Amino acid sequence: MLKNELCQYLGEILKTRLMDLERDIAALEESKNNDTKSSMGDKYETSREMAQAEWNKLQERKGQMVQQIHLLQQIHAENQHQRVTQGSILKTPSFQLFFAIPFGKFTFNETEWMGVSLHSPIGKAFEGKKNGEIVAFNQNQYPILHLE
Repeated sequence: MLKNELCQYLGEILKTRLMDLERDIAALEESKNNDTKSSMGDKYETSREMAQAEWNKLQERKGQMVQQIHLLQQIHAENQHQRVTQGSILKTPSFQLFFAIPFGKFTFNETEWMGVSLHSPIGKAFEGKKNGEIVAFNQNQYPILHLE
């Protein structure tokens, strides 16, 4: 089933990115802990503050990735949607969308896809629409050719 395969594919990418991010966080923590205070106190404090700011950014990204993985796991691949909602797959003449997470463009089985959130502008434009409807977005018209 395509929806299940898309969830697994994106989940694996996110898990790999999460492991890379956790390695970066661990390396930053080790660097921060090994930093010895030099005779130039201000330089040391500035360095620690910069490292802390970077650590905070990485932790925020980690939280977002964990949340995205959780959202993918909540999608019921067997559900056939009559209207665009969380977990829907939609095809237009111009693009294919997977309404799951804000992932952006990706290629799956030699086909270009875009992972989008229902909270995004394009998600809001398509939310609640059904097969055969025409959606206006960014001054263009997109007929929904297939929805599942």
